Amino acid sequence: MSGSLLSPVPASLPDGGTAAHVHRWHSSAIGCAALVAAVLLSAPRLLRGPSWERLMRVQTTLPEPVAEAIRQAVGREAARLKSYTTRGGVTMHRMQLVIYRLEEVELTERIHRSDPDAIVDVIPLEGSGGWGSIGKWPKRHNRPDLPDVSKYGNEL
Repeated sequence: MSGSLLSPVPASLPDGGTAAHVHRWHSSAIGCAALVAAVLLSAPRLLRGPSWERLMRVQTTLPEPVAEAIRQAVGREAARLKSYTTRGGVTMHRMQLVIYRLEEVELTERIHRSDPDAIVDVIPLEGSGGWGSIGKWPKRHNRPDLPDVSKYGNEL
């Protein structure tokens, strides 16, 4: 029984190593392969940077109350894309706007309060405002009479 994997005595290999050494090398090779795979899978996401903005698309039968809810929540207008009539004779209106990720929950709740049957799709905009963004930061307000400043009050 000496020399088998089940025996307490380690089996000698031709190069003088033991089965325990082979097992350790095999385990570390699997660990390294898993680490390399994880890095390769996450590299594109890290290069794009965080997604701070979202594209919100709304389909509703009540465009005026939904537009008013959006205006009250974020102070911006939603772009009206298209209206169409379904086979049942109901007119659906499509609207969309770009929002910040922190506005998503409150805005979705307000839209559903004004129209419970509204369909709200929120899609991350990859690379917007992240580490690799080029150009200026987005304006923090929509008033033309105020200077564009950072959240610390520095002019941009």
